[in-house]
Amino acid sequence: MLLLVVIGVPVTFTIIMDAMEALFEKGAGWQRRLMKVAWDLCVLTLGLVAGLFADREILTTLNKWGLYHPVGLLLWSIIVSFGVAVALAFLRRGGDPVPGWKALLALALGACTLVLPVYLAALR
Repeated sequence: MLLLVVIGVPVTFTIIMDAMEALFEKGAGWQRRLMKVAWDLCVLTLGLVAGLFADREILTTLNKWGLYHPVGLLLWSIIVSFGVAVALAFLRRGGDPVPGWKALLALALGACTLVLPVYLAALR
């Protein structure tokens, strides 16, 4: 249940808000829209991980594995999210139209950043 609340709700509303924005922004194609969703997922992941690390139960569980385990996971999440953001920036470079494979790759990368928050929420 926590997994649904902590991860599912923010991701769902990110996608819904991007879809609503697409109704009013006619200039962007589906490729640009997917790249924007991927970018938003990457940014959302940073906030999710920070919120999960504020949870006492998750920190207690992680501290059982060692003192540096929580810090390492937090730094790993930041590094992965930043790396994906850089990769997304490179994929967004170039003119229109964006090839479909770039948009799908960007979405897959954005979704990959959610792996650590899902793992942390599952620990609880």
